[in-house]
Amino acid sequence: MTSDSYESLFTRIKASDGCGIAYRVLNDRSDGKVPLVMLMGLTGISLDWEHFATALSASRPVILMDNRGIGASCFAKADADDGPSSISLDRMARDVLDVVNAYRGSLRRTAAQFSNEDALEFDLLGLSMGGMIAQTVARLSVVSSASQPKQPKLRKLILMATTARSLVGHTALTPEVLTPHPNDTKMDVSRRMMKLNLPPNFDAAYPERFEEICALAVQGVRPFGVVFAQARAIGRLNGFIDGLKEIRVPTLVVHGTEDAVIPVRFGDELAQVLGGFAEYMKVEGGGHLVFEDGMGGKDVVKRVVGFLDSPHKLGFKFIMSASTTKRAVLRGMNVYNVRQLRANATRSDEQVATTAQALTARGVRSVKLNVGADPTSAVFATAHLPRLCAHMVGSGIEFRAVSGASPSFELTFADKTSKAVDLSLSKSPVDTWAKLTAAAF
Repeated sequence: MTSDSYESLFTRIKASDGCGIAYRVLNDRSDGKVPLVMLMGLTGISLDWEHFATALSASRPVILMDNRGIGASCFAKADADDGPSSISLDRMARDVLDVVNAYRGSLRRTAAQFSNEDALEFDLLGLSMGGMIAQTVARLSVVSSASQPKQPKLRKLILMATTARSLVGHTALTPEVLTPHPNDTKMDVSRRMMKLNLPPNFDAAYPERFEEICALAVQGVRPFGVVFAQARAIGRLNGFIDGLKEIRVPTLVVHGTEDAVIPVRFGDELAQVLGGFAEYMKVEGGGHLVFEDGMGGKDVVKRVVGFLDSPHKLGFKFIMSASTTKRAVLRGMNVYNVRQLRANATRSDEQVATTAQALTARGVRSVKLNVGADPTSAVFATAHLPRLCAHMVGSGIEFRAVSGASPSFELTFADKTSKAVDLSLSKSPVDTWAKLTAAAF
């Protein structure tokens, strides 16, 4: 495929800084499905994983974009004057939001439909550097959702073969690998890189597929200046582990056990830090291009599709035992659905917000309400605690209401300590709110 024919597949928009960003959509006719945006890694363009994107697009729109300066988003004279120096994880994350806004604007929908929250949601999948960009998008999305409620909202996040830490000294993908040797052809460089990106002995086990992948990797425009600017952006990765606590959406972490570029321990760490709202698919024998196994990557496709199609998962559980009260029985251990909570919960008042802030600030991990025979704790369990749950969607805190001998709260903190609060003297929900807030401190 020539550069001109490749670029002809794309729609080109101007990012908020004036730089041209290109994107294209697979299966744009999948009405009602949340679109999935896919972000490639270092040196990569959307052509490199088209077979994977096509499989995912069978049931949803898939938005493929090339990062700034590369592929169909290659810098032009009309773009930002600073060229490669404008490449940073934060800037590329803002490009994603610009593309999502452009896609939303291209849809022919009525004003009434735009008021529907579903019309503003998107899912995001990032591989390697794309996963670092995706983490940044997730944090920016939290800020924009709070200050600009009509902006697109991130619904689910997939982090593939990525990290939240600097890779300096931890990766086999060094500048020497990226730099052409004397008399190297493009295919020589491509083969050298792909031996690192794919599982060990992939070239021997699947020689034809290996050559196909290497040939794809030399197509499109991939300027060395941009590649090294991307590498510098990755090298400046700092503080992302602490920033993970800001990500409050269901997340799937996917990592290959034989990844030589970003070792699997970094995927282990991501899943561990994200905690209650992360699922982890560790692909045995998988390389850095974890979706590529020589046989179509069906297992990864199946897991990703299943994750995206599953009901909205929460970062908390609100559970009641069947014996607590007839008004609020949840048979078995069902978890509230987000929309049900939002529909049933009244608007959170100042006390709910104050309590939520206290619980978050102190690193509370679980809140258990022991409901006694008194009516106050029963009313709090059925009418008030769900409001706190709704306010704290995605916080990672688990809320339980169970039958107890006497009414009390039990709080568990991140450092494994716990605290019990007696509610036997609480005469109103206001007293109960005050005691829960004070307990957090």
